[in-house]
Amino acid sequence: MTVGAAPPLENAYRVAQVDMIGWLTELCGVDRLDAYQIVAQAALAPVAQVCNPIYTVTRKIPRHSSRTGPPTAARTPNSGRKPRISEKL
Repeated sequence: MTVGAAPPLENAYRVAQVDMIGWLTELCGVDRLDAYQIVAQAALAPVAQVCNPIYTVTRKIPRHSSRTGPPTAARTPNSGRKPRISEKL
């Protein structure tokens, strides 16, 4: 999660967005343009406060969105179910 605080609200959003892209690039080894795409599609941006002149926006991304590589059994939907007969053939 990253936080952007700035006046006006658009700048607070931009700060949180840029910080999240940098975080994904540095910690997860994702290319900068790929990180931009991930953040644009998977991240949430709730507005935290607008009462003071300095607005606050948080940027959140699910953990599974920041992992790289092929999906594992733990992250594959329905990984605990038995295969259907048609899937065995």
